[in-house]
Amino acid sequence: RKESCKIAYQKRTPGGQWSEPLAIAKTPSPTGYVHYGANILFDREGALHVTFHMYHGDPVRSDIQGYLRSVDGGVSWTKSDGAVVELPATEETCEVFLRSEDGWLRGGQSSAIDPEGRFYVLVTDQQIRLNSLYRLEGPGVWKCIDLRPQIDRFYPGFSSAQEGTITFDTQGRLYVCLDVKEPSAG
Repeated sequence: RKESCKIAYQKRTPGGQWSEPLAIAKTPSPTGYVHYGANILFDREGALHVTFHMYHGDPVRSDIQGYLRSVDGGVSWTKSDGAVVELPATEETCEVFLRSEDGWLRGGQSSAIDPEGRFYVLVTDQQIRLNSLYRLEGPGVWKCIDLRPQIDRFYPGFSSAQEGTITFDTQGRLYVCLDVKEPSAG
């Protein structure tokens, strides 16, 4: 392969054709294995939200959880404060809501919007026992909600490997579905 993979965005109108792919993010690794765990969500205001990690390199690293938003149907992409991001975004140019000091963030992601319109993303990784929700509080401001105390109440010492999903009902009740296992289970 001449170049590493990128996160590509496409859209299609009902009964229409697919748009040309638009590369919206890429890792700093020129070649080799790459994984993004990308997730896209359309909110009721008409904005698109994309979250991702950047798993890449030799040795493999995954230093960030990133975020991009589009309010014009994917024509342009910004950070949560509206600052335009040159595409494809990189670790240096996307909005980073979580950074790892040890280069190990690669857990699965899921996102949801609560009835009040607030954006949430689930980030899990068994390697570093990370099981958290991140809520976008305002432009560039993210609140971490640690789920480990709730997991430990029912499954002491367990954590979520890499899989999980979240959703809200119309009353604002949050539902979290996690694949939990003992650390020794690998």
